[in-house]
Amino acid sequence: MSPILPILWVTLSELLLQEGRDLDAAEKALRKLLELDPAHAEARKQLAAVTQQRGREAAGGVGAQGVTLTQFYHAVCTVPSDINEHSPKLCALARECRQVTELGTRAGNSTIALLYAQPGKMVCYGAARFPHEEFLRRLAGKTEIVFVQGDVLQVDRADRPVVHRHPARL
Repeated sequence: MSPILPILWVTLSELLLQEGRDLDAAEKALRKLLELDPAHAEARKQLAAVTQQRGREAAGGVGAQGVTLTQFYHAVCTVPSDINEHSPKLCALARECRQVTELGTRAGNSTIALLYAQPGKMVCYGAARFPHEEFLRRLAGKTEIVFVQGDVLQVDRADRPVVHRHPARL
């Protein structure tokens, strides 16, 4: 097998995930990569994040109906990702705030950790439309949650406490 082929699937999946619009294509690219390289750790992490973002449990593909915010939060904390180990700290910080502003939502793992803290208001800025806005609104409980699509570098943050800024977006 050519070493170039897996790199192409890695690149394609990363681009699709960054854009955040075509999760089906991203999942197909990650599954193809894992066919070629079953031990590819990053592809496994990204696939877990994609299936979680799509409102399914990573192992069984169970639909999001009936899944609670608590279940999502525990998954975000335990499913290996670039942020799972930091999720409890994000939640603890958000518990101390009336409003949380998140800059760069990506797969939504940090969004779920921050939302689990139940601040009074949460504003999430992202370059692409967050694919599961309505689902998270239903899980939001007492938190007023607002999603804003736009350039996170142009956000007026002067009067907003910022708990989490994703470094890949800033």
